[in-house]
Amino acid sequence: MPVADLLRAAGTDFVPIVDGNVLPDQPRALFNSGNFAKVPYILGATADEGTFFFLGVPPVTTQDEYLTALRELYGDLADEVAAIYPPEGFASPQDALARAYGDSALVCSTEDNARRAAASSADVWIYNFARPTLLGRAAHGGEIAYVFGSVLFLPTAIDEAIALAMQGYWTRFARTGDPNGEGALLWPRYDDASDQHLNFDAETTVITGFRRSECEFWWSVYDREFE
Repeated sequence: MPVADLLRAAGTDFVPIVDGNVLPDQPRALFNSGNFAKVPYILGATADEGTFFFLGVPPVTTQDEYLTALRELYGDLADEVAAIYPPEGFASPQDALARAYGDSALVCSTEDNARRAAASSADVWIYNFARPTLLGRAAHGGEIAYVFGSVLFLPTAIDEAIALAMQGYWTRFARTGDPNGEGALLWPRYDDASDQHLNFDAETTVITGFRRSECEFWWSVYDREFE
């Protein structure tokens, strides 16, 4: 098929297509039934996932503009989203919008996958990358250079230390199926009850319940959409 035809058919969102062959059912159904490869998983997101997706877009600056943007993104859910992400709780309405979008599209959906995999007996480790990179934020994809060493240099000695720590966890995971060892801070296995993440920032720490209330809201939205 010509690429243009494929892109037209896909539309603006790339979503799983249940074809009965490569993908026999919806991913959440496969997780829930245990019909997936129970290999170890590392999953995670950055703290400011949404920032990247609004680059070059005029920012919203007022409450009305914020609500209009939420309606464009979430339709009838806009008021519920605004209650979870009130603009007065952020530096600007644009920051609230970016946080809502990043949580809905990546932070909370990633943790939803982690919950489902762990509940079906897979070993899962989940992280949050909080080190500011692009525009002073921990933006989408900001951890890639740290994990893979894909830049010639990192800006500070702290960044280099974060990169070495992440590369240690990832290479141990690739080698053994467990990211822990070699004297590194213990990265707890994820389960929904303890909800522990490894947080990569100037100091690597274990955090509990990261954006739990926000994600519980989005998980309920995913459930409604799936039904």
